[in-house]
Amino acid sequence: MQQLLEAARAAGLGWLYGNVLAGNLRMAGFMRRHGFALASPCDAEAGVERWERAVDERPARRRRAIGHWLGRWLDREWAAAR
Repeated sequence: MQQLLEAARAAGLGWLYGNVLAGNLRMAGFMRRHGFALASPCDAEAGVERWERAVDERPARRRRAIGHWLGRWLDREWAAAR
């Protein structure tokens, strides 16, 4: 995970997102231990949850708001494409 964070930081990314099956408690624990927080259900029918984390670990309200908006928009686009 540290290598992934370093690569994301080097690439100038602000946020990392991960999708985890809702019943996968071990992976949810892994995400939580590495600073990720549960953002929203990604695909309620499939039981997938979206986890997110700021790459630089400095929370910024504007970036968080944009991240949530973008995630919701991507979820709608993905659902529409199905």
